[in-house]
Amino acid sequence: MPEIHAKKIDETVIETVLQEDVVLEGNVSSSRGIAIKGKVTGNLNAKENILIDKHAQVIGRVDSETSLYLLGSLKGDVKTTARVEIIGKGVLDGDVITGRMVIENGTTFNGICKMG
Repeated sequence: MPEIHAKKIDETVIETVLQEDVVLEGNVSSSRGIAIKGKVTGNLNAKENILIDKHAQVIGRVDSETSLYLLGSLKGDVKTTARVEIIGKGVLDGDVITGRMVIENGTTFNGICKMG
């Protein structure tokens, strides 16, 4: 069986970035992609890709019309159209609805995944 490798993330195409020093309580919505590098307590909703970086922490629901790339920590349910990738030392505690899911070795996923 062929191995599935995680997609390389091009951060330069993500226009909205919440940096490491940002701590946000509230919902975030974007008509583009979002990169989270700090801490967010609230729901994330984006028309394009969502990146939760390796030191980031998110508590809340994540909805993307494309994909979620998780390198950090997420406690909450996820719904994406295209794919969810848990990469590096990413941790996801929540249920997932997506078209495709990639879970790399060394990551943690606690939840139920529905694909299709």
